[in-house]
Amino acid sequence: MPTKNRDKYSRIKPAIEFYSKKNRAQMFCESRTEVGALYELEFDPTVRRYLTQPDTFTYRRNGAKRRYTPDVLCEGIDGRFWFEEIKSWRGANRPNFQAKHLFLTELFGDVLGVPLKLRISTAPYNCNWRGNLAFLYRYLGHAFNDAAHSAFGRVLTPTPIESVIAQSKEAKLNVNTVYAGLAQGLLAFDDRQKIGPWTAVWGTNND
Repeated sequence: MPTKNRDKYSRIKPAIEFYSKKNRAQMFCESRTEVGALYELEFDPTVRRYLTQPDTFTYRRNGAKRRYTPDVLCEGIDGRFWFEEIKSWRGANRPNFQAKHLFLTELFGDVLGVPLKLRISTAPYNCNWRGNLAFLYRYLGHAFNDAAHSAFGRVLTPTPIESVIAQSKEAKLNVNTVYAGLAQGLLAFDDRQKIGPWTAVWGTNND
């Protein structure tokens, strides 16, 4: 993936630091809306890696020379690459942005041969789903023992986290272990509702 001179760029717009577990590197973005999108990429199993503010391109439109920096360059697990522009719903529906994005989408496809996609996102504090991703993100690297795996597999129907812990004393589960199970996909829940000890969860490997 190409890299970018962030120091030069940061004089124009302030950068927000985001540590990416998927890339094992510090990423930089310009808004909390972009932070919400990065959490989506971190949990997306079809994305192998990504790079924020990957490069700046020059182009001409309406006779004027312009510059454009995509928000993200992604590589999928299938080896394909694509760029992303991240916007809120409000920003994406502005007529001037839509005209510019349509032009750039065609330009990237025709000239670079790499798609430019639009990702609609929002700040984690404005959305339960992305807020849950932000909350669970810290648990992605948590390790499990066999007893925890077995306990998760016995949760056949939606059960509050507090009850899962109480019913699995032999596994010595605690609330952080269950949160880690949710983060790593061993347990599922209604991710549109704000997560907490009351959240109902169920195993994902049940036959």
